[in-house]
Amino acid sequence: MTINKETYISDIWKLFRDRINSSITSIDTVGFGTVNVKGVYSTYPDTISDSKNDYPIIVIESPSISTEDFTMTKSKVNGEVKIEVFATSKEVLEKILMKVIDSIETYKSDLANNNIKNVVVLSNNYEMFKHGSIKIHYGWIRFSFKYYYDKTLAW
Repeated sequence: MTINKETYISDIWKLFRDRINSSITSIDTVGFGTVNVKGVYSTYPDTISDSKNDYPIIVIESPSISTEDFTMTKSKVNGEVKIEVFATSKEVLEKILMKVIDSIETYKSDLANNNIKNVVVLSNNYEMFKHGSIKIHYGWIRFSFKYYYDKTLAW
């Protein structure tokens, strides 16, 4: 995939989504056997019901960015992307979160080939909440990255 300067926020999001989509389709658990991921989204879906069968899901938020000059001809984007997991068991949540980290770490070269560099885990967290009649285990990982691109020069 090529990142276009005019659409780099959505293109960077698609790179992370494609990486997660291709590498995390199911997980093997001790308590539940094989569990299939029900979807990868850009926001928590409005259509999820109060059924345990609708989980687990992964939400990849749009990257937050700030831009600065890097050289005379290049700009640098400092960015962060937050990847959230919603599951009905802590075991499933933890296994998916570990697969997210592994997927990004394993394929850093693919990201670097698209000028997404210095990808590191900034932070992570976990909590629980009730959604209707079910308990949802919610966790997230925040990655930071740098994206370099040729800036437009005007005279």
